[in-house]
Amino acid sequence: MAGVTTLNLPQSNLADDVIVNWQGSTRLIPIARLVALLMAEVGPAHETRVQLFADLDWATGSAGRVYGDGNSNFNGIYRKNGVFGGGNWTRIGDLPTRLERSARIRHRAKRCKKPTTPWAKDRNDPDRENQIATASNRARDTDVDPLR
Repeated sequence: MAGVTTLNLPQSNLADDVIVNWQGSTRLIPIARLVALLMAEVGPAHETRVQLFADLDWATGSAGRVYGDGNSNFNGIYRKNGVFGGGNWTRIGDLPTRLERSARIRHRAKRCKKPTTPWAKDRNDPDRENQIATASNRARDTDVDPLR
């Protein structure tokens, strides 16, 4: 049998299944399953490297992020090695610059012990998170580095 040529299929914005290749064999996979497989590769995001190293319930090859460690050399992207529930994380690169800067600003804002601006008067204020985000955005937009 010659098979079906897939070069001239019409395009679509919707799909139920996707044609995939697995171990040399062509198969169908439901879109929902494909999304779940892709999400499994994303991995966790933790504030510290210690937290990431304790979270080993990820598949080999998953990518994890550390964004607020006290040692800035530990912030970055990590790749999971080893079996689910075991193995380790290996640092493979830096966080994207904009993401890292935003994470550092937010981390610094959360660690403030003493209010230094009018918007941070009351730590129990339910609108405080929005106020912190607004201040961080203003600092970013004016190129002021609040971390110095």
